[in-house]
Amino acid sequence: MSKQYLDICKSVGYKSKNIPSVGEQLKIGGEYFYHSCHIMVQVAVMLGQTLWRKTSPGCISEIDESLNSLIFDFLHTEDWSKSITLCKYAKDLPKISDDLMERMFSINYSIALKAIGENSAAKKVLDTKDWTATTYDFRLAYAVICDDFEEAGNLMCRIGKEGDLVSEMAYHDWPLFRDFRESTEFFENYEKVFGYKYSSKLNSIVDKKDSEISELAVVNES
Repeated sequence: MSKQYLDICKSVGYKSKNIPSVGEQLKIGGEYFYHSCHIMVQVAVMLGQTLWRKTSPGCISEIDESLNSLIFDFLHTEDWSKSITLCKYAKDLPKISDDLMERMFSINYSIALKAIGENSAAKKVLDTKDWTATTYDFRLAYAVICDDFEEAGNLMCRIGKEGDLVSEMAYHDWPLFRDFRESTEFFENYEKVFGYKYSSKLNSIVDKKDSEISELAVVNES
């Protein structure tokens, strides 16, 4: 335990009879340790992003892509807290490469908020922009987040098998479609677009993954 740590505890108003003295070992539980790791990840990402942007101002597009990819990974693992923190950071950046990336940050932010039950907050984030004149892909995202599944189904058909952002695999793994995938509108329009049931494609994906895992196990054993 360092004096700096104790001073910080006092400055934030933390009070406890069991605070160790300087030089004593601080005993922490699982929750404290996990929260500390969470903060360290946030700080590391945001510090790295800030330094990268300052030292390579001509690479903003690449830097934004990297940040958005990381946010997507956290969404995919349902780590909503990290996703929300990084999306807030992204939306407050003084410079974003283009309107498309700014909209992607907004959509991902809304996905994470909706996942924790903050539906009105998710819609509020989206409503800071006009989505009516955007591509069908963005309009689909807006409809899904607003739970307008009928409109979302119509937009699936308009997009077809491949959109600017949405592909068949996106319907299977993009966290945006997490709730939509459970709806009748999704199943019906998926079959209209691709010509076969969602479940049949899902089984095909699972079989392929199982085959890849089996092949990898054989390689590791040899």
